[in-house]
Amino acid sequence: MFYLYTILVPTLILVLGYLLRKPKPKSFRDYVVLISRIIPFIIAYTILIYYLEMNDIITTGWVAYTLLFFLFPVAIVVLIILFYFKIWGRPLVKDKDLPN
Repeated sequence: MFYLYTILVPTLILVLGYLLRKPKPKSFRDYVVLISRIIPFIIAYTILIYYLEMNDIITTGWVAYTLLFFLFPVAIVVLIILFYFKIWGRPLVKDKDLPN
């Protein structure tokens, strides 16, 4: 169950985010934006898992901590890359992706 909670569910969240995105990512920048939009959902999932662990509904242990230990470095790297794109003036969203 540990691997189900720590690997499979976050991967499913990422895949669903990819599938539900209307213009599919085509460049590195688009994938970074996709991951930055998925991170809040994974944080919410981590908080839910932590709550379930503290109330002894899930008894696998260390699931929330494992998610946090992997989520924070990924989030920091994505934020640094987004900051880099903003500094160099490259748009995060192409003009054709914006709604009219």
